[in-house]
Amino acid sequence: ASPEAFYCVLTGEALLGGVSADLETGAFTADDGVRAVASEGAFVGYGDHVLARPRTFACVGGAEGVGLAVFEARGLDALSSGAAEILVLLQKALLRTAATELAQQV
Repeated sequence: ASPEAFYCVLTGEALLGGVSADLETGAFTADDGVRAVASEGAFVGYGDHVLARPRTFACVGGAEGVGLAVFEARGLDALSSGAAEILVLLQKALLRTAATELAQQV
């Protein structure tokens, strides 16, 4: 999962696990086990994206048929120039997501 992108679960559920770093090699690996389930309509990874920090989760599985929308900076830039009203709605949803993510980390 790239920190340059964040995701929205369109269909199904994504199972999310933690990520650990090897201090010697700098490599990141997914931890065993499921820490969270992201259901339809959930945004995943927005906090990491905005804060430009290493990804704090890994997708460790999902039900067959899980569908994700991938949001990257270039797509958001295109929305701002061509469909500003959609971008405003997306930003409102993302602010709610960010507030929830940050509240859970405190």
